[in-house]
Amino acid sequence: MLTALLALAYGGFIYLLLPAEVTTLGDDFGYYRSIIETLQHHRPWTDAWLEPWAASLSVMAAAIFRVSGSFHLATYGLQSVLAALAFGCLCHLLRRRGHAWPVAALLAGLFLTAPTVLWKQLEFTGIVLYWPCLLTALMAAEGRRWGWFTVAWVLALWTRQSALAWGVIPAWEILQAWRRGSAGADWRRPLWAGVAGVAAFGLASVLMNKTHAQALITDHVFEQLDPWRMARYAATGLLVYAVAAGVGACGLAFGPGPLRTGRGWLALLAGLAVVASFAALRWDPRLLVAVEQACYEGQPGRYLFPALLVAAIVGWLSVRVAFQPRMLVYAAASLALVSLRKDHLWDYYLGDVLIIALLSVGASTAQPTPAAPGKAMRGFLRAAVAALLLGFIAFNGWAVLQLKLRLDRAHATNHLCEQALRRGELQPHQLYGASFGFVAWHLYPYYIAHEGRTERKIAGFWNYLVYSIDIRTVYHGWPGRISPFKDEYPPEAAKLIQQGNYPVWRFFTADFHLQRCTPLPVTPPYVMMKADEYRYVPFPLDDREWRELLAQTRL
Repeated sequence: MLTALLALAYGGFIYLLLPAEVTTLGDDFGYYRSIIETLQHHRPWTDAWLEPWAASLSVMAAAIFRVSGSFHLATYGLQSVLAALAFGCLCHLLRRRGHAWPVAALLAGLFLTAPTVLWKQLEFTGIVLYWPCLLTALMAAEGRRWGWFTVAWVLALWTRQSALAWGVIPAWEILQAWRRGSAGADWRRPLWAGVAGVAAFGLASVLMNKTHAQALITDHVFEQLDPWRMARYAATGLLVYAVAAGVGACGLAFGPGPLRTGRGWLALLAGLAVVASFAALRWDPRLLVAVEQACYEGQPGRYLFPALLVAAIVGWLSVRVAFQPRMLVYAAASLALVSLRKDHLWDYYLGDVLIIALLSVGASTAQPTPAAPGKAMRGFLRAAVAALLLGFIAFNGWAVLQLKLRLDRAHATNHLCEQALRRGELQPHQLYGASFGFVAWHLYPYYIAHEGRTERKIAGFWNYLVYSIDIRTVYHGWPGRISPFKDEYPPEAAKLIQQGNYPVWRFFTADFHLQRCTPLPVTPPYVMMKADEYRYVPFPLDDREWRELLAQTRL
């Protein structure tokens, strides 16, 4: 019951972080369009921008919109419920590994509020459904509830094809049943779950519409494979796996399980942690993965990876754990698909690996040896782990405030730019400075009908833009003290295009001023748009406008 209450509280927390009205940040614009297109085509539909299918998420959101008439509820409401489900499942799985209840809740909260993970819960993409489905599938498989596993797997398959790697979960159970010589339901149920998942994948392949991005990118994924790049991505994933599993083991220090023996061992542990932390300070992990969040830059982000590395070393070397080999097999299957990527290895691509790694270790049932550390050493170890966890709490709290500022600024900027477009004070090629998703909403359909018809660089619409606008912000209250956007001075009246007062952190406000840059750029965009061939589709600013878009405009 307490886990359910905390899960609901976390869902409410996510809802409070989201803007008052639906806005777009990045790929979410394609999922918004997929919902509208699903309603207009009267069947599951995926927008031209998206590589993964958007079937399950679009159908769920479209059904909510059809019943409630609220696009806000269909998107942000659904996001909040799915976030609550993710927290509840993760907390339950951590408790199964032997974590004390408060530690399980704390680890679940820390993982889900990490900048990369949190941002993907705030951006309406397939991941808001995909990660809760993964956690549900793991929980169902451990409880041998293969019907629920199949439901979670199919929902995930119909929103991100990378869920195909989850087929190793029933395959592993079938293999173990065969090795034990078991018969009956021990192998038949996971077999039927596997057959159902493969059939669902094949059905979606046949019935779903082929998108522009799938034709240009997904269909060519096996062309010109680079073994060196694949090996580098796999090695990066294994490093992430080892660190995340070690952090999970670190939390077991608060439990009653046995620790490693001897003071000499603990001295070696402390020495390794110090050496590793100093080495990590001189090495930037962003050389291996691409990140979206500025939270990892600067002083706070500089110390995050060393702290995680120290926590992993403490976990692996100080706590006796029960390692689950099957979880490593699950992670390897996910890594195999990730390694096929031709572009940058974005941090959120390793989300499956992170979740599986965190759940790979549990409390050992071995009996303590006579040389095991006593109460004093256990107390010292717990104090060190508590210090690390407090550091992670402080970093995540600071990052949450930064992400909320970024989200509120994107909402205000998009709102002002949309109003300026409607009044004719801005042209679509002048949207440089708005969020990626907002620019894509207005320019991507034109791009794929012209220069982007055969271009695999699907974000090439950015070449239409010129830098001609800027946003100035005047914060009222505390947000201005930590805002990374140091532009507190309003523009001159002659430069002003649009202005408005918008909420920041829910309880404060800020004045946002959309202004023209002077002098204006003298160089034209890389590619000129043909104004007479451009079709303007306004981005809806409230539920009424979303309903009007559905009723009046065919996307």
